[in-house]
Amino acid sequence: MHEMSVDAPDQRIKLFFPAPSGEPSALPDDGSWMKAYQALADEHRPARRTYTIRALRSDELDIDFVLHGETGPASKWAIRAEVGDTLQIVAPNAKFGRDAGGYEWSPPQGVRHALLIGDETALPAIAGILETLAGQDVRPIVNAYVEVPSPDDCIALSAFPELTLTWMPRGAGIRAGDLMIGAAGQAVLPVQPAGATVVLPDINLDETIMWEKASAEAADIYVWVAGEAQAVKTMRRILIQERGLDRKATNLMGYWRDGHVLD
Repeated sequence: MHEMSVDAPDQRIKLFFPAPSGEPSALPDDGSWMKAYQALADEHRPARRTYTIRALRSDELDIDFVLHGETGPASKWAIRAEVGDTLQIVAPNAKFGRDAGGYEWSPPQGVRHALLIGDETALPAIAGILETLAGQDVRPIVNAYVEVPSPDDCIALSAFPELTLTWMPRGAGIRAGDLMIGAAGQAVLPVQPAGATVVLPDINLDETIMWEKASAEAADIYVWVAGEAQAVKTMRRILIQERGLDRKATNLMGYWRDGHVLD
């Protein structure tokens, strides 16, 4: 762990789980791992999933898992994991000496408002973002909305005077992402200047991942949204076209897609 680095509170890494044949991941530990991964037959290729670093210490790495039975390789592994089990991980290397990327949270200096919307898959990143903000001397006004399966999934998060945190348990009969979409339409936002309606290019989720990163150097509000991809696509339209937020200040990430495998 001492060779890993974390560049932001939503730092992403890749975890490799046993292949369908049951073999543990044994990819080379150098820059050739992707070529070796792609060369493997399907039954011998380790399952690859993206996770967020929750905490990193010199000899320990914390990663939060969403457990949903044995319906996927990650949850299946986590349910059965025992002390001594191993995983291969691709993560930023502290010796790299430059920004390795793999994150979105990078608000401009002096931003006055922040909006966070996410579901349970985004909860580790939101928790890290709130911890980072809580430790700052000067903070923006923050509105955070977190959709989770049930009230039991509402965990303790960092709090500070500028934060308004809204938990949104789905309960039975509510489709994943619907409460996030509602939050996008109802969230308290600073007044946006009137302007021409932005024309957004369509995103075909069958051909590409729902992923747009903010690029603004300065903004009145900075937005970070992550969760089910179709819901995030809908929120993209609501936040930018209907509510007038600056597209350049809006991060929109489809962390997963209902009925599909994203690695």
